[in-house]
Amino acid sequence: PMSILKKQKLFNDEAKQFAVQMYMYSSKSYIFLRSVAPSLPHPRTLRKWLQKFDCSAGIFKSAIDYISKNNTNCDKYKECCLMLDGIHIKQHVDVKGATIVGYVDYGCGQSDDEPQTATEAIVFMAVGIKADWKIPVGYILINGW
Repeated sequence: PMSILKKQKLFNDEAKQFAVQMYMYSSKSYIFLRSVAPSLPHPRTLRKWLQKFDCSAGIFKSAIDYISKNNTNCDKYKECCLMLDGIHIKQHVDVKGATIVGYVDYGCGQSDDEPQTATEAIVFMAVGIKADWKIPVGYILINGW
């Protein structure tokens, strides 16, 4: 009976991508945009969608799969270079469910030694050579001091 009262909207992939992109650019702007266009999904819905992605440190299997899949269909994905960049991050340790995040992590879990708080993220990105595209393929957390 209560499920009848629940309003469910189905969004296609393009609408989901647009909404998430707008929300990531600026959550305040997205909330304003949603007040003008109430058909956009609620920010809570966007957060639910984003929770489904495994974005833990290491290489993103979904990004590699995407490049591999499109490599067979399109020539623009055949040539790319791997770029990396270090980004200073605020030192902060947090508990998310059964996982502790914020310590140094090279993508294979945190070491059993004395944990160090991460101060820098090294981000790896595949960038197209013959076409204009880029995809983040992973990151690691280090203590750069």
